[in-house]
Amino acid sequence: MESGRLEHEVETGYARAFNRNPAEEESPTWRASLPALLKAIDGRLPEECGVIVEYMLPFNGQRVDAVLVGSDADNKDAAVSLELKDWARTEASSEHDHFVKSGGREFLHPSAQALNYGGKLRFFHSEAQGWNVAQCAFISGGDSRSHAVLVGSSYQILTTDAPVFFADTLEGLRTRIRATISNDPKADAVARFNRGTYSHSVDLLEGLKRHQGDFFARAENVLAYNGWGLSEDQQLVEDEILGKIRRLSPDERWAILVRGGPGSGKSLLAHRVFFGSLHLDRKSVFCVRNNRLMASLREILDPNYLGYRGVLKFNSTRGKMGVEDDDSRITDVLVCDEGQRLALKTPNAFMRAAVSVCMYDDRQVLNLEEHGTRIELERACRAAGIEPIHLELPTLHRCRGGEAYVRWVDQLLVDPRTAFSDAREWQRRYEFSTAVSPDDLRTFLRRYRDVGDSVGLLASFTRASGRDRPKNDRDLRKVRVPEAKPPIEWLMDPQREYVPFWVNGESNRLEKSASIYGCQGFELDRAGVIWGEDLVIRSGRWQIGDPETCYDSAPGSKPLARVMRDQPTKAMELLRNRYRIFLTRGVLGTYIHVEDEETRRFFADHLGKSVRT
Repeated sequence: MESGRLEHEVETGYARAFNRNPAEEESPTWRASLPALLKAIDGRLPEECGVIVEYMLPFNGQRVDAVLVGSDADNKDAAVSLELKDWARTEASSEHDHFVKSGGREFLHPSAQALNYGGKLRFFHSEAQGWNVAQCAFISGGDSRSHAVLVGSSYQILTTDAPVFFADTLEGLRTRIRATISNDPKADAVARFNRGTYSHSVDLLEGLKRHQGDFFARAENVLAYNGWGLSEDQQLVEDEILGKIRRLSPDERWAILVRGGPGSGKSLLAHRVFFGSLHLDRKSVFCVRNNRLMASLREILDPNYLGYRGVLKFNSTRGKMGVEDDDSRITDVLVCDEGQRLALKTPNAFMRAAVSVCMYDDRQVLNLEEHGTRIELERACRAAGIEPIHLELPTLHRCRGGEAYVRWVDQLLVDPRTAFSDAREWQRRYEFSTAVSPDDLRTFLRRYRDVGDSVGLLASFTRASGRDRPKNDRDLRKVRVPEAKPPIEWLMDPQREYVPFWVNGESNRLEKSASIYGCQGFELDRAGVIWGEDLVIRSGRWQIGDPETCYDSAPGSKPLARVMRDQPTKAMELLRNRYRIFLTRGVLGTYIHVEDEETRRFFADHLGKSVRT
């Protein structure tokens, strides 16, 4: 810094780390905030304290402005995550709880960002989860008077665990850092931190199980501290929704449609809105279509907690007790996850509450009877006398391959030839491979499981129906892959099998596989997909496979085999939706074994590598 080379060195390192030049708006941080931080702590911390600039979290691509690395008084590895801002003045946002204004623009409160990053390091980083990790924010422009709003009572819940400091409160900043870092880092600490990976996928259900009390209290600082902080995109949407719920007048009705792709945080946001509504003293109901997901939620929400049977409902039931089965008012707030799976034969889903919040993804519709597309949801809202509000969740948080990988999956499922001919920009961050046999696939997943990753098997609903009494001799019943050693069986019972599989980690045994109906809303670090003969490649193009081996059928829906015979164009759309879901369940990687020989050869030839024992 004293030689004047700091900005150049940071820019050079940035280009080397991320393979691109920094955006124009990023350099002011290095010219102002970073030098101010270094001056503030120079001589006040251990001489060899490590400084990592623009550290990219290895699980979602978000970047931390600065991370200080050292060790604490007990000689334990320690790190402090810092959010840096060069704002001259700030004021409160009148629209959103977690946002402030600077220069006429809205920004997420820096303490909320710091909590989010600190929590993710603490619980999702292979190296740092065993460290003493703290977080804070530093505003290099202006002083505490210019930014009095940032430390005001309305943001105290954030600043308690992530305090914010200014040019005239530097001693507080130094004290905060020294409370965590009191000694030099161990010899390889910085290198170990930089090599850290996403070590363990704590999925939504595990988070609910561990923090249900925190969700109910809507203690955002505790949630973020434990790795459940929202991104700026997610937080903005949550504030929009809860703001409307808070200000709801007796004669108002709202319908809020939130669209997001795979891994955009729809389910996490849905649960936060559900519990947040309860905290605002609003009656709230949570609605899902998937009985496997419902069974897991009921297991996690203590049976004596909030009268759980009353707050968790299906879209529709045979006993006509579902959300879509009547039009009577049942609650103040209805939160519908998997909104794409609504039938929408009536507008009932938008007549049961004063505020209906629907999370959906158009391209996760699985059956002809599911109509939760943007157009159909709008139509139902208007039939209920409500003009819908549209919100988007554009940022992908689950899949490490990010938007680039999801775009590639979409391209693959339309034209596999061009997908493999184009450069795959996600390959440095995400792993996608083929396996020559089911046992090769399982052996490869075991290697990752043995170093701490969560793994599991998913399979197309072909070859075996899962029924004890099959309708034809070709049906393999509950044994999905008989040639594997030992054979791979289906998960079928939602309560007895799906809860242990997803909630208790039995997926890691690699003995059973989940179907498309058992993997929506769930995730794994690394997913093994058994690609059946329902969608095959012939002469380089996708083609519908043999309907005689397809046993894909949801209660109340036309069997996919019948759609394949009678409506092949629609069947192709539904099959693409299925495989899009399969290929985006893995956080760090997806590994496939293709059962159809020609399709398997196509993948092996074009991918250029295969998974082998």
